[in-house]
Amino acid sequence: MQAGKHGFQNDLKTKGVAAIEDMLEEHSEAIISVRGKDHFVVMDIVHYHYLRECELEAALAESQADLAAGRYLKTLQLLELNPHHPSLRLHRLSGKLDALHSVSINLSYRITLELLIQDGQIVPVNVGDHDAVY
Repeated sequence: MQAGKHGFQNDLKTKGVAAIEDMLEEHSEAIISVRGKDHFVVMDIVHYHYLRECELEAALAESQADLAAGRYLKTLQLLELNPHHPSLRLHRLSGKLDALHSVSINLSYRITLELLIQDGQIVPVNVGDHDAVY
């Protein structure tokens, strides 16, 4: 339910959290607008945890599918053969990770690694989703 109507906005200004609690009694979410544009979504913590669990289950299913399809192994094999292959999208990281490089497994997942190629060995440091790596 979009709670960005003028009535809710006025209640929010005058009642504060009580207005949000009232809205959540009738709806699972309240969308709060700022200057006429949707800006925040407020929900009960139980609903938030449910949505987060769904998100994590979807990420796990995607990772399991990538693993079953051999994408991780394919990426590591290609990395061993040619670390600079264009499909790996090798690039140096910046900031606190500036000693590392990243290669793509798919659009969502990366491998971060120290790009130390000595005696044919490449040292992987971390595997995670895009947000966890960056």
